[in-house]
Amino acid sequence: MHSIPRTKAGLVTFTGTPYLIDKYTGEIFTDTQSLKDLKKRNTVRKLHVGGWLGWFGKLITFFTGLAGVFLAVSGIIIWGKKKF
Repeated sequence: MHSIPRTKAGLVTFTGTPYLIDKYTGEIFTDTQSLKDLKKRNTVRKLHVGGWLGWFGKLITFFTGLAGVFLAVSGIIIWGKKKF
């Protein structure tokens, strides 16, 4: 993945449209490779914070995370009962 030069700042609007803007001059860049990289990073960020389907996506992400925690805790409890 190409890195965005330090003079460029990635900006994603509320509608999800990504822009690359020069931090010092305000010029909008149309470099397609850097925009593709920005879109990939934005997709990963949306998955990480659960913003991929609005409130429903956040709910799914929350319960999926809760299930992972439950599996870990229940595994420790089962192991503890067998051990002692």
